[in-house]
Amino acid sequence: EASCVITPHFGEAERLAHAANIFIPQEAQNPVKIDDTSSDSCISLAKWAHDLASAYKATVALKGPDTFIAKHDCDTVYIMDFGGPALSKAGTGDVLAGMTSSLLAQGMDEQAACVLATSLHALSASLASEVLTEICVCPQDIICFLPEMIRSLIDGSG
Repeated sequence: EASCVITPHFGEAERLAHAANIFIPQEAQNPVKIDDTSSDSCISLAKWAHDLASAYKATVALKGPDTFIAKHDCDTVYIMDFGGPALSKAGTGDVLAGMTSSLLAQGMDEQAACVLATSLHALSASLASEVLTEICVCPQDIICFLPEMIRSLIDGSG
C-alpha cells in the first residue's frame, strides 16, 4: 500500500495538527536545534511527526532545525540533524519535494526516499554554503551543487 509524502515545516504542520485534532508540542512554538536525541524535546517532536503521519496515513518529513521523518505504518522516526540556515529560505522546500519525488519515481520506499532526500538536500546546501556563504545560497544553488556533493560521497572525500 503506497502512501503519500508530505513535507511540512513546523507552521504548516501546526495547521495540519489543528485539522486532525493532534496535540502540538511546546517545542514546535520556538524550534531550535536539538543536541540530544534522547531529550524530552526530541522525543516530543518525533512523536508529533509520527502522530501527523498516522492521522494522514502518510510519510511525513517534518522540517525544522532538525527534520523528523515518520511513516504512518512504522514505529521508527528518523532524524536528519545536519541541516543549516541555508535551508531556511523560501523555495528550498520545493527543491526537497522534487528530490523526494524523484526518488519515489525510481521505486524507493517513502520513508527511505525522505531520509535520502533530506540528507542529500542538507549536504548539498552545506557545500553551497561553503562556496557561497549561508546568506547567499538560494534554492537553485542546492540543485547546482548536488552533483558535486554526490561525487564527493562516491569518491569518499565528502
